[in-house]
Amino acid sequence: MARSPFTLAAAVTAALPGAEVTGARPLSAGGDGRFDSAVASLADGRELTIRVGDDDEAARELAAEAMALRALTAGARAILPFRAPEYVGETR
Repeated sequence: MARSPFTLAAAVTAALPGAEVTGARPLSAGGDGRFDSAVASLADGRELTIRVGDDDEAARELAAEAMALRALTAGARAILPFRAPEYVGETR
């Protein structure tokens, strides 16, 4: 069953203690439905994407993406021809 954007946004407060969530909306990028996704708006003006895998394989894929994002140094990001997402946290 799909998680609501508000449920997903609540995870932000667990992953980022002190974060103040001011809003949430669904995120749909025409994917294959293996993830529940939302965008959370924070009081400091940032918007964060929250994704949760719907099965073990999707969860492993997210873990691999998180590891790759954490490995991107500022130098590597500077030479990319696009803006890469930044890893800010996770929770169980």
